[in-house]
Amino acid sequence: MPHNYILNSILAAISLMVFSTNVHAERMCKKMQPTKYDFIDKAVDNGDWSWSCSNGILSIEVYNKISATAHKLKIVGSTKGTTAGESVSIQGNTNGSTIILAKNFCRKEKGARLYLTYMTREKEKCLEYYTEAEALNVKKEQAREAKKRKTTRTIYNNCVVSKSRNVDRSALGNVKRLCVEISKNPSIWQRLRWGS
Repeated sequence: MPHNYILNSILAAISLMVFSTNVHAERMCKKMQPTKYDFIDKAVDNGDWSWSCSNGILSIEVYNKISATAHKLKIVGSTKGTTAGESVSIQGNTNGSTIILAKNFCRKEKGARLYLTYMTREKEKCLEYYTEAEALNVKKEQAREAKKRKTTRTIYNNCVVSKSRNVDRSALGNVKRLCVEISKNPSIWQRLRWGS
């Protein structure tokens, strides 16, 4: 009976180690797909905009009912197909207005259709993942770097406190510069003195 208990305990410990290793294996991205941007034109409903022409100047008022910012406005005439456009920045769910110098459009068109252009961003995707061994090495390196930064910061702070006692304010800049250099490459004595 005691042998079974010990054997079962050993098997349980081994399975726990194997299970915990697999559970904690986290996929780390090695290479990300570059972010892609695209522009999409959306027609504006007739009741959400108005336009008028006076002396070759096209005035447009529009309500952007989409929550995204519109980056461009394009008006297309229904009579002759004449177009006019303008870069704009109309926040989502707000009114905006613009004027466009468009003599041709104003002379030829009696009706029109308005489009707002929105920028979309494709969701980032990972193209390549680290293997478990590579990910473990990356995490170890990140931990080493974080520890090094913390030690450097601690040495710098303690050096400034120690060296700035009884120092005139005008010399404080020199003390800080000196402590930056010390924290980058401290001697064993400086590491022991200010590193904890």
